[in-house]
Parts: sequence; structure tokens; C-alpha cells
Amino acid sequence: NVSDVEVKVFQGATISGVVFIEGADAAAKNKLQSMSIVTGVTPANAGSSASQYSPYAKVNADGSFTIRGLPAGKVSFLVISGGNLGPIKRIERDGVEIKEAIEVRPGEEITGVRIALHQAQGRIRGQIQITGGALPNGLRLIARATRSSTDESNPPDRIPVVRGRISSPASIDEKGRFVIEGLPAGEYNLSINVVRQIANGNREDSPLSNQRVTV
Repeated sequence: NVSDVEVKVFQGATISGVVFIEGADAAAKNKLQSMSIVTGVTPANAGSSASQYSPYAKVNADGSFTIRGLPAGKVSFLVISGGNLGPIKRIERDGVEIKEAIEVRPGEEITGVRIALHQAQGRIRGQIQITGGALPNGLRLIARATRSSTDESNPPDRIPVVRGRISSPASIDEKGRFVIEGLPAGEYNLSINVVRQIANGNREDSPLSNQRVTV
């Protein structure tokens, strides 16, 4: 039996705004409602290593979003699109581009936040060759393009975008061909990975080769 339990709560803040894709066609705009906004918060009076994720908000069909229940601190943003990171180009507040995380006070209501995304139309097309015989049974190959989404030299409480990596995979067919689509411009690490099924339905990925690719 436990008594005298005390639960402390805080007065949550709210941030609302809109996500948009620059130069987007109708097909790209239709993807907005499948996106979510995640925030990274460095609590007030805490070091940069104290950054934590807060509840996310779904993006509406018109690109609007509202994030509620935020603790006081410095807030940065992350866009999730189809299970991958959305390529954020810049973040604005009241029409002005911001370079640092947004300072939020207890119970504050912040509006006018605009998150601009790249229209990711880049593509990496390639083919692999296996020498010395075929792959053993039970193994398959996957191509993956990965790059950092932010400048990792800055501490997380000083940037408006949550640090993370854009990672897009593609299956490799029986002729060794692959196409990785939907990439924003940038420098990528292109890796070829061998996938092995292990116990309990899990899988194990092992990189076979890596090279730098510019999209």
C-alpha cells in the first residue's frame, strides 16, 4: 500500500503553424497529410545533452499543425514522412527565417511557424555485380542512401531542426539493379547491405560496400 503520492504537472505551451513543400506539384502536396511533426526540447536551465522528444502532432491536409503540451525550454523540429525524415529546408517564424531553436515559456501560445521542405525529386540509379559466385541462400541485398539532415557541429539546443539522418532504402532485383527515389539534393553515403533473416523474424544488416554520391 502506497499513500501520499504527489504527481507534479507543468503548464504546457502550444506551437502552431504550417508545413509546405517549396515548388510542390499537386502530387507532392497530397503527401502532407501523411506527415507528422516531432519536437526536441531542451528544458529550461538544462544543458544541451538534456534534449528530449515531446509528443508529436499530425499534419493536416492543408499543411497546418498544432503541437500542445510542450514544456518550457528550447524547441526544435523534425518532420516524419512515410517513416523517414522529411527534408527540412528552413524554418520561419512570422515570415523571418530562424537559425536557433525557439524559446518557449510556460503556457505560451506561439503561432506563425512555417516549416519549408525540399521537394525531394533526386534519384540514385545503379547496378551491382557479385564476383566469385552467387549469394548463399537466405541472403538478399539492399541499397541505402544516407546523409545527415543538419549541421552536427552545432549543439542541439542552438538549432531549429532536430538532429537526424535522412535514410532511404531500395531493394536490389535479381539482375543487381536498384533505384533510390525521393531524395533532396546533397551528399549521400551509398551503401550496399546484405540482409540475413535471424531468429524470431528479425533480420541482421551488414554493409558490404560504401561510396559517396552527389545528388
